[in-house]
Amino acid sequence: MPYTEGFERWWDVCWAAASARGDEVVTVCPEHGPPNYQPCDVEQEPLSDIWDVNHWLALRQQRRFGELYGEGNTSSLVEEA
Repeated sequence: MPYTEGFERWWDVCWAAASARGDEVVTVCPEHGPPNYQPCDVEQEPLSDIWDVNHWLALRQQRRFGELYGEGNTSSLVEEA
């Protein structure tokens, strides 16, 4: 996932700068969609459900932020059952 990891490195820089400034809140809003802003097939049909993609990315970033700055410093977003 080189593109995702590249995106995450940018967030690492943002989070480090916010931490250095003493910011207490940083908002991450994953956003992908709608077509043509998301990958589509040759008939322009989305390749995935955009809600699922954004939710997966939000959870990934929440876990990543928690690993770097402590689980108590993340949102209450949870995986769906």
